[in-house]
Order: sequence, then structure tokens, then C-alpha cells
Amino acid sequence: MGLTIVKWKGIVTADAFLDHVKRLTSDPDWPPHKRLQLADLRAASLDGSMDHAAFKEAADLYGRHANKLASLKGAAVAGNNFHKAIEGMIP
Repeated sequence: MGLTIVKWKGIVTADAFLDHVKRLTSDPDWPPHKRLQLADLRAASLDGSMDHAAFKEAADLYGRHANKLASLKGAAVAGNNFHKAIEGMIP
């Protein structure tokens, strides 16, 4: 199919999020051939640990795999988590 779908449910901690990023970036089959990714956060609650430091660490982890990210198209459906995610990304 060529699409990675990630659906988060329940409380999402920084540790769980970073473990996910590590597993994803170390997967030799990721990203799929169409290079599409969708993350659904509507059923999740972002823990207080999901702060700027957690988002920066995730960005650093993704950055180590720039070759995998070239031409990747991604989208996130955050619902009520949108503002929390944006706050975490801004120092």
C-alpha cells in the first residue's frame, strides 16, 4: 500500500513517543515505497512529559535518518491535542 498509519490511544508519554520514533527509524522497511505517513492523535492524551525537549529529541532522531525522510509526505490529525503538540515544539 505504501502508507504508514500510526494511531495513538490513551496517555502518550515522551518515553513511549521516543521509543516509537526509534523503532520506526530503525525499521529497514520504513518508510514504505509511496513514502506516506499519517498519525492520528485524536484518541490520545499527551502527558506533561511531551514538552519541547521531547519534540527536539524526536526531531534529532528523525534527523539522523534524513535519507529516509527525503520526499516523505506526512500528516497528523491531532484534534484536541493540536495546541499541546504545537506548544511542545516551540521553545
